[in-house]
Amino acid sequence: MSYLIASILIFTLIFVVFKLYERFKVDILQAIVVNYIVAFITSMIAYKFQVGFKDLSVLKIVTMDWFYYTFGLGILFIIVFIFIAKTTQVNGLSVASVATKMSVIIPIIFGLVYYKESLGIVKFIGILFALLAVYFVSVKSKEGLKLSKRDLLLPLLVLLGSGIIDTTIKFLEEAYVAENDISIFSATIFLSAALLGLLIVIFKSFKTSIKIESKNIIGGIALGIPNYFSISF
Repeated sequence: MSYLIASILIFTLIFVVFKLYERFKVDILQAIVVNYIVAFITSMIAYKFQVGFKDLSVLKIVTMDWFYYTFGLGILFIIVFIFIAKTTQVNGLSVASVATKMSVIIPIIFGLVYYKESLGIVKFIGILFALLAVYFVSVKSKEGLKLSKRDLLLPLLVLLGSGIIDTTIKFLEEAYVAENDISIFSATIFLSAALLGLLIVIFKSFKTSIKIESKNIIGGIALGIPNYFSISF
């Protein structure tokens, strides 16, 4: 129960940070890149406290069964975080939060298909209510509910992306990742996301002038630490 409560609080903090990005005009991409660098460092510190670095090497990490999957997850992490930030700013904090939480329907569906779990009436109602929850929270207007692609697209992308990430991480942890390697597994994902983000920033710098501001770095730090713990919890 304590991990559940901690997870809820950490995820809520992440959405609050995204909302503050809008208020302080933080550059989302720069802050997200810094966030993944900080999350990577935090993961390595956690790994140091858990098992130490005596048996850790780049060669060992590269030979891990889960290593190449981290590149795909790194790409997803960048994309989904940008979607969450945009959803928080465009649709609101509650919409982004609900869309992320309701992404649990994707691991459930994966479990039904891959692990041949049974679909009872409770699971079916839960999946249905999850979809309805995202819809009703996302579409808000004084005239009532109106189906708007602009209103629904971002929350649905958040739901889909978050669900794929959760499903993939859980599958890899059960199939390939040893319990003592979870922190280094997370660190490798964060590093992949950070490197991808840096490449995007460098590519953008060739097209337009990019100004590195302290508020973007502070915003990344404020996001990076809870981001690590959101995966850990």
